[in-house]
Amino acid sequence: MMLVRVHDKERDIYFKSEVYAILNVGWFTRYLVLVPDVKGSYFKLFDFLDKTSQAPHYDVLVNTITSQKPEGWVTKEGAYLLKIKKALANNEIKFDSYRGYDWLYEKPEIIAALLRGESVLADFEGFILADTTLSDWNYINTQDDADSLMKLAYGFHDSCLEKLEYVSGAYVSEDKSMRPLDDVRALKMTIGSQWCDQMELVFEGLVGLNLRPAGDNYDSIIFSATLRIKDETVFFADGDLDSDEFEEGYTCIKAFSMRWQFIERGEPT
Repeated sequence: MMLVRVHDKERDIYFKSEVYAILNVGWFTRYLVLVPDVKGSYFKLFDFLDKTSQAPHYDVLVNTITSQKPEGWVTKEGAYLLKIKKALANNEIKFDSYRGYDWLYEKPEIIAALLRGESVLADFEGFILADTTLSDWNYINTQDDADSLMKLAYGFHDSCLEKLEYVSGAYVSEDKSMRPLDDVRALKMTIGSQWCDQMELVFEGLVGLNLRPAGDNYDSIIFSATLRIKDETVFFADGDLDSDEFEEGYTCIKAFSMRWQFIERGEPT
């Protein structure tokens, strides 16, 4: 699955969507996503980079949450794009590669309309909704979701962090070649509690982690916690904080996605 957080600068809103296709590469990369709307969700292309922001560190308009390409994706270049370019009928619009669902690639008129900057309602024949949520997990998408977890976890009172694991996505292979891309950015926490079952929290699209273990002269009991949602970003802290900023002395997490579940008690490792 490939899930992203999108900043729609025109409307100054943030939303999450599965990715249906990626057009072009590098500076010209554009993501095809489904924009939620009360009148009906619609497809629209969004630039990966905000080209009006400060060079050389351009702001990102499409942030990766999960990066795995879905089943049913195809890659097309060169002559395989001729049908779409013919429908586009505009040689000035950059279009030299398509990575996305096969059923969408077979609709050149729709892709051409999107390349021209148009929006396309997701009600055409052959449309398949991409939904890769995991049924066994609870997702924190709204503040109501966050408040519900806080209630079930009793505000994380009398709990503790038992384990924390982070996967970046970068690696060095056996031949010492490097893939220096943090495109996974997944953090998994195991929380033990005296008030509820053991919990597993997974943060994806991690923005930052401030880990503050207890010192030798302190215990590690969590008495309260903070869990807030703003601009499709989750903020978690093992203390009652007034702001969403990382504060000294607290373990704080920011991520673009969070899911959780109660798990059976495991032995400490």
